[in-house]
Amino acid sequence: MIILPDEKLVVLTAPRTGSLHLHQALCARRNAYWVVGTQNGHTSSRHIATIPNEFRHYRRALIVRHPYKRLLGLYDEYNRQRSEARKKPLSLLEYVHQRHAFGWRHSWSIAKWADETVFDFTFRLEKIRSDLRDVFQRVPTIKAATTERDDWRSVFSQLPDADLANLYSDLIEDSLFGYAHDVMRPNVAPIYKCL
Repeated sequence: MIILPDEKLVVLTAPRTGSLHLHQALCARRNAYWVVGTQNGHTSSRHIATIPNEFRHYRRALIVRHPYKRLLGLYDEYNRQRSEARKKPLSLLEYVHQRHAFGWRHSWSIAKWADETVFDFTFRLEKIRSDLRDVFQRVPTIKAATTERDDWRSVFSQLPDADLANLYSDLIEDSLFGYAHDVMRPNVAPIYKCL
C-alpha cells in the first residue's frame, strides 16, 4: 500500500500488478509512505488491503492488471520459487488445478483481495502512466514490467475446456476492471486451439 498525503490518496497494490516498481516510483515522492503489513503474522508484505484509520478519508486507487496475464505472472513467480528450492516446475495445468492450495496470493482475484473497498480510481498496469495523469500533474517514471506475457491466449488455449470455464469463472470479476472485451470466454477458446 502507498499513502500519498499531498494528494490525499491511498493506492492499493495487489500481488503481480507491477507493485514493486510503483512503490519505488511513488514512494520517492516527498511525504509518501510505503506501508508494509504482515502475512500470516510473520512475513512482511506490501500487499495489504486494510487502510489505516487515519487515512480512511483519503481517495482510494487500485492497481489492476489483465487477469490472464496476472495469472501467468503468478504462475511464473511460483515456478521461480520452485526452481530456487530445486523442485521441478509445474505445468500450467498442474498450477491451475493446485493454485487454491498455494494460499491467497495465488487463488484470490484482485476484486476479492480488495474486499469490496470502493475506489475513486483504477490504474491499469498496461496503461499506468496515462491512468496516473488523472491524479498527478507530473507522472513519475515507472519501470516497465519485465514479465509481461503477450502470448497469454495461446498459452491458455492449450488447457482443457472445463479448466478454461473454471478459470473464466474465477477471473470474471477482475475482467470488469476494464478488460471485459479482452478475456478468453470458454466458447471462444476452441478458435485459439486451431491457430
